[in-house]
Amino acid sequence: ISPLARLLLFLSPLGCTRYRKKTANSEEMVFAFLHVEGDCEESLQRNRAFSKIMHNENSLIEALRGTHEKQQQIEKARREVTVLIEWFTESKAKKTLLEYRWIEERFYKYVLNKNYISQVYPMEFREAIVQQHLRNYDTKMLILEELYDQLKKDTGRNTWGVYQCLRIRELMMGGSTVEQQQSLTDRMYATGHALRLSLTSNDVSNSGQNEYKASNSKKLDASIYRILNAAKSGNRTLFFELVIRLNILAGRKISKEFAQCLDREVVNDAKFATMSLAFVAGLMAVQTKEEEKKDGENN
Repeated sequence: ISPLARLLLFLSPLGCTRYRKKTANSEEMVFAFLHVEGDCEESLQRNRAFSKIMHNENSLIEALRGTHEKQQQIEKARREVTVLIEWFTESKAKKTLLEYRWIEERFYKYVLNKNYISQVYPMEFREAIVQQHLRNYDTKMLILEELYDQLKKDTGRNTWGVYQCLRIRELMMGGSTVEQQQSLTDRMYATGHALRLSLTSNDVSNSGQNEYKASNSKKLDASIYRILNAAKSGNRTLFFELVIRLNILAGRKISKEFAQCLDREVVNDAKFATMSLAFVAGLMAVQTKEEEKKDGENN
């Protein structure tokens, strides 16, 4: 955006939308404008649609998705880049802070995909994930924080949203290559959940005993906390050792993919994050995918 364009945006409220922008730790009032390569009428129409959806739905996700779908109907063949321009009039850092984000086709295709993002709960977590992807930031730390929060819960634990966020993250990094095959997220989540079922299968049969004894689920949570710390710090050796111990306790064979995580040439840092966090999400899942999905929708 040129300096002249910035000046015009400040001087003219035409087409601007005002809303509260939620991030992981704060909430700020912003003004926003969608810039589209084309004539002024085209930009005006798109911003009217953006403002209308924001007013009705109060959701940046729905507003961006709705305006893009309308644009696709108008111009079926032409690929284009949209710029989301936001400015803060109450910023503590500057008197007025202007930010703009290039919104690529893959953002609409993967991040705003109803099959993924609409299944992410709670809503604050969903909005924070979208904001991170708008900035082209890795969502690893947000996902880690959500896993820590879920681990603290004695009841109502649900990692379905984390699973969906990891699928989005992997798609944004791998694109169509990931779409055409079972993703690493899918495989690691399934591996983690299967291991949990093996380790906690005796909890039900021992529930009728009068003598107190810590359940396998409680013991497993302690191991999960250590595995999460290893994933957060990128300590692959410790992560691998902890996973081996759990597999030995369950009498299960170790997956070849876990052995590969020690080789940085085969598994880079981004891939290790996907592998470790998806595995932990599955290991924490106390319900099946179908039950977690239904539980997330109800809450």
